Amino acid sequence: MNENDVRITELVHARLHDLVLFAKQWKHANAEDVVQEAFLRLMKQKVFPNNPMAWLLTTVRNLSNNELRSRTRRKKREFAVQESKGLFDVPESEQKEEVERMIQALESLALTYREIIVAKIWGGLTYEEIAEMTASSRSSVHRKYQEGIRMLGEMLTETQDDTDPYR
Repeated sequence: MNENDVRITELVHARLHDLVLFAKQWKHANAEDVVQEAFLRLMKQKVFPNNPMAWLLTTVRNLSNNELRSRTRRKKREFAVQESKGLFDVPESEQKEEVERMIQALESLALTYREIIVAKIWGGLTYEEIAEMTASSRSSVHRKYQEGIRMLGEMLTETQDDTDPYR
């Protein structure tokens, strides 16, 4: 086992769940497959990246976007053939109420905000690394992060107020 193999093994053990969470933003069932493909591509690199986590997040993002485009085209074709509304329903997961509210709030954000928040909080990337990943400026990433967090706070406060029986 060479040095890069050891580093990849350490990344798998330390960051696999973070990467899967990041991939799930694109709402596809095979987020684990996307992450696995990213690790396979990392193993095939002739030159190991300086920041492998940033490289993996970028690769997961690109693969997820490709999967999303492919899935969108496939759904359009399938809907043209079958107009049944319930055909693509996803069963609801049984999660605790607060976690479910947070997930719903996060999912309701635009992808640009959601991907920055997840990359920053769960991916542990800096604003500079996220800016490079998204081909944006650092200030734009920082502004979108702050705006996304503000919107999340508002959504969660509104949801809390709606469910408060004493209000």
